[in-house]
Amino acid sequence: MEYEKKVWLLEQYAQKTWTVSLVLSQEAARAGEHGKGFAVVAGEARVLSKRLYDLASEARFGQQTGIFNAAAEMALMQKFLSVNAALETAHAAFKHTDFNIPKSMSVFAEELRIIADELNELSGRRVFNKPFLLPEPAEPVGVSGITFFYSIGGYPFYEDILNIEEICYLLKTDTENERVEILGPRDELGRHAIPCLNFYKRFGLEFVSFNPERRTTMIIRLAGGSSLAVPIDDMDINPINLGKKGVPVPPQEGNIFAPYAKECWNAVDGGQFIALDFNRIMNG
Repeated sequence: MEYEKKVWLLEQYAQKTWTVSLVLSQEAARAGEHGKGFAVVAGEARVLSKRLYDLASEARFGQQTGIFNAAAEMALMQKFLSVNAALETAHAAFKHTDFNIPKSMSVFAEELRIIADELNELSGRRVFNKPFLLPEPAEPVGVSGITFFYSIGGYPFYEDILNIEEICYLLKTDTENERVEILGPRDELGRHAIPCLNFYKRFGLEFVSFNPERRTTMIIRLAGGSSLAVPIDDMDINPINLGKKGVPVPPQEGNIFAPYAKECWNAVDGGQFIALDFNRIMNG
């Protein structure tokens, strides 16, 4: 693809992201009290659109080297935004009486996902190797049936989507500590730090990362309202699933996570998916 066309496309993706951010803000306002998380996603989309515009300007009028490597990083940020938009859509669907609102939200979460895929192609680097899909909520009641699939050191897990506050991308040095700083209400020193449960460090597991300097981190809401940061393997395909569960089974022998299992389900390929009991882990 010619350089000029790639720059033009980059400008188009910046414009698309800006437009989606405006609509996300409108949907957040319509959702009222239940749209606060969606408003955060909208704000992050606006910031990302500005970064894309700046990148396109540099490519057209200034620095022309490394531009599309930076676009690959933008694609990754778009991916995280789309997944968090899907999380907030599910939260709103569970709480809000007007189901047209989360249905509309899901459309724009999908738009963010499409832009992420397009940016990934434009960069010439396969930041994530497979397309990922976001489900549309099927009904306003029973949204807790939506699960988030993830892995830690290759071990597969799932979590009820309503227990997840966000999926973020933190510096590796942050997740090596027992507490990490994230966006949120600040303490008297201007910080918001939460405990970090690092199974990689505990069991010497290998982390699968898009960027060795950063780590995908899941923020879990514990009983009582506190939060917990859990570093996980990078998402690749279909992290969010809407479907019925099977029959629970005991964890297979030799699984190092068996003592922490809340539930366990057999997978089609003979493997197993475990739901971890984070409250028991933190209190035990």
